[in-house]
Amino acid sequence: MALSNEKIREYIKRLLLSRMRILNNNGFYGLLLMHMTYSLDEECQTAYTDGERIAFSPDFLEGLSDKELDFVMMHEILHVVLKHCLRKGDRNHQAFNIACDIVVNSNIMLSNNGDKSSITLREWGESMHLAPNGNEGHLYTAEEVYKMFESKAKKQSGSGSGGGGGQKIRAQAVRAAVKNKIPQAAKTATILATKLGTITASGVNLKKTTL
Repeated sequence: MALSNEKIREYIKRLLLSRMRILNNNGFYGLLLMHMTYSLDEECQTAYTDGERIAFSPDFLEGLSDKELDFVMMHEILHVVLKHCLRKGDRNHQAFNIACDIVVNSNIMLSNNGDKSSITLREWGESMHLAPNGNEGHLYTAEEVYKMFESKAKKQSGSGSGGGGGQKIRAQAVRAAVKNKIPQAAKTATILATKLGTITASGVNLKKTTL
């Protein structure tokens, strides 16, 4: 269903107000957000960035409180700043996304004096922020967190060789997401790890409105 002009204006206002709040409360993130473009994408489930713009599902945006929206905006811009879109290489996509999210969310929590509510969404709970070794993700790069998943996968298989390496690493990443994430773990870890903060190289979407 096409968005009405009234709804588009409402969403634009929400995003601009969010950016203004962030500029006031977390100037570093706010200044960076001033350089981004924003899209409404009816094909995505939550939100993502392609490195140049931040896109939201209208339904997802509709369900966010102002505080939750501010978190998602900061989450996406930190993916851009850390160039996560360009750093995946040949790593397992989902596992690397989870590693990136752990680093991003932990940094946002650090910016908010360790307040876990700053990285919490009502529908999914507290977002993952701990590395597989139990330390905060802000202490590491995404590659270092991914390497921890890789090491655990190798230990579990009993050797450094064998097929299905990428899937084993992915499994370790999802287990970590389940462990340090939220009560609805198995279902929501998969959804959030692959959808919230999903980073793409192309950013191609069929139904989008650029703000």
